[in-house]
Amino acid sequence: MKVAVYGTLRKDGTANNLIKKENGKYLGRFQSEPLYKMLDNNGNFPCLLKGGSTSITMEVYDLNMASIKVLDAYEGVDSGLYERSTIETPFGRAFCYFFTKDISNMNTVIEGDWIEYKKNKAVYELCNK
Repeated sequence: MKVAVYGTLRKDGTANNLIKKENGKYLGRFQSEPLYKMLDNNGNFPCLLKGGSTSITMEVYDLNMASIKVLDAYEGVDSGLYERSTIETPFGRAFCYFFTKDISNMNTVIEGDWIEYKKNKAVYELCNK
């Protein structure tokens, strides 16, 4: 089973160790079609929504279904925080996690790349202290 990740689960993300622990096989990185919207949940994690116009930087991993269930738990699928859907990628169909909660107070990540956004935000905050 393939999963497309775009935030904390990416190679340079704060939770990529979860994919490593599950022996996820990295298949590659790609830019999605401009079909989504990415939001910043107070700098903690990104929230991906369907129905936008942003191309998102994603990585695809191959995992077994038991490992997908581990990711479901991390993403809060059972609590309704995220839902798991399938998307098309250059590596075939893959699961992807979409945010389901209120988004009224979140900033848009216009560049569609959570890792670069976090780096740029850290530099900006450091320079403006």
